[in-house]
Amino acid sequence: MPGKILLHNSQVEDNFMTTSDVFTNHNISLLVNRDSNNHAEGKIFLDHGESVSELVNKLYEHFEIIVNQKSIKKLNLNSDSISKNFTLSNIVIANAADL
Repeated sequence: MPGKILLHNSQVEDNFMTTSDVFTNHNISLLVNRDSNNHAEGKIFLDHGESVSELVNKLYEHFEIIVNQKSIKKLNLNSDSISKNFTLSNIVIANAADL
C-alpha cells in the first residue's frame, strides 16, 4: 500500500506468546513503501502483551514514523514511556532508487 509503513518479523515461528517474546528473540524490520510524493507514515504500538495494566499505566511504546523525501522522523506519542526494548534490525525502503 503506497504511503504506508509496517513492522515486519522475518523469522516466522509459532512458539511465541507475547510481544516481548517477538522483540526479545527476533529481528524486526521497518518496511517503508513511499507514495508518488516520496512520503510514507505509520504508527507503531508496542506493549509486552502481558496485562491490561500496561495500557492503564501507559507502559507501552507508541510512535509515529514519517518518511518524507530523504528524511525519517520518529515521534514519541507516549511521553510517559521511555523506549527500552524496541530495536529495529533494519529499515527497508521500497522504490528508493532516488536515495
